[in-house]
Amino acid sequence: MAAVILYSKAGCPFCADARACLTRARIVFEEVDVGDSDDIIRVSLATLCGEPLDMLTVPKVKIGDALIRSSTELQDLGATSALRELALRAGAPAAVLPRQPLPVEQGAVCLLHTGSPKSVWLDELRIRLASLNLPVCFVDVESMGPFDPVRPLPYSVVVNRVSDAAQPSLARYAASFLSVCKSQGISTVNGSAAYSIATSKIAQHGLFHSSGLRCPASFVVRCAEDVDEALPRLGEATILFKPNAGGFGKGIEKFEEAAALRRHAERPAAYGTDGIALLQRFHPVRQTHRVFVLADQVQCGVAVSIDEGQFGGQCMASAAKRRRQDGSSAVAAEDVSEAIRDGCIRALRSAGADVGSIEYLIEAETGEPLYYDLNLLSTFPDPKLVGKDCWLELAEFILKRSREGAEGATPARPSC
Repeated sequence: MAAVILYSKAGCPFCADARACLTRARIVFEEVDVGDSDDIIRVSLATLCGEPLDMLTVPKVKIGDALIRSSTELQDLGATSALRELALRAGAPAAVLPRQPLPVEQGAVCLLHTGSPKSVWLDELRIRLASLNLPVCFVDVESMGPFDPVRPLPYSVVVNRVSDAAQPSLARYAASFLSVCKSQGISTVNGSAAYSIATSKIAQHGLFHSSGLRCPASFVVRCAEDVDEALPRLGEATILFKPNAGGFGKGIEKFEEAAALRRHAERPAAYGTDGIALLQRFHPVRQTHRVFVLADQVQCGVAVSIDEGQFGGQCMASAAKRRRQDGSSAVAAEDVSEAIRDGCIRALRSAGADVGSIEYLIEAETGEPLYYDLNLLSTFPDPKLVGKDCWLELAEFILKRSREGAEGATPARPSC
């Protein structure tokens, strides 16, 4: 059986989108047309999805043990390298990616990324930068060709949009490139220090604690025996098992029974790309909250409703598309208290992040916030929802950095 299987129907436009997304991510996959398949395959798929046979929808994509239930979910994963990384971990053949030379446009804003350059985040920012007459180039770290680390790079600003779900080797390469840019005096937005924290939930918890912010009770684990030792110390509680490295909430599982948690912890793949996970006390809430910060200023705050059966928030791109049971949007603008505002600014400043968001929930017993995620890649909310264009604010910040770099530039030394 193939590591990646796309279940589709002929003539389905959503299936065509899913097919294109997998192809764009350079994933080798097998396609099964459930319209032409026998009843055994359809019944098996319906059972796997937990859907009645007569209400089975496609596309569905099975990647190893993971099931992606819709084209929207697939597109969200495909917006970064997370989809490809998931497929490679499942054993899908790796397609050879042609190397591309670095763009050489002098003074351009370099958007460093993984995955498709057509993601919402990159596309919206590109539009705003173009409105300010800033030249833009895209550099995919996966396909970046060789470069001389002492030869001056031509960029005025490098904006880091590399996925925090990237494989460790790719993440280290991106961090090294950002360090080279900094050593050459090129302004970086969300440089290597901030990126290293964003790729690790453990590092984020340490950051929150040092910034005076409370987190849900958690233990770092690397094997089932660690889980056995940590679980009693979390008390009688529902537990979340969170891979340390990853994005979009993928790999996070909720357990109410210790035996089921133990079985999960015995699976090496459960620990994600770096073999580390967080065992965390679960807090049942109907809302999570996110605060967006740019250059030590809060841009806006939003609340994200959680439907019954869900156990956590979603990435902003997914949450913005979701509707509540009454038909209203799952995302709502909200005021941010001074204490939470100050805490989020303090944490992002300590991380060395120029722009990002922080998620928290409200603990039922105390009414106090518990902070659990720092994200450098969050899709900004709709300007109509929050009353401002956060994309444009980021573009104007980049323009300022670009001008400061041009004014302070000194002639580069020739390479040896």
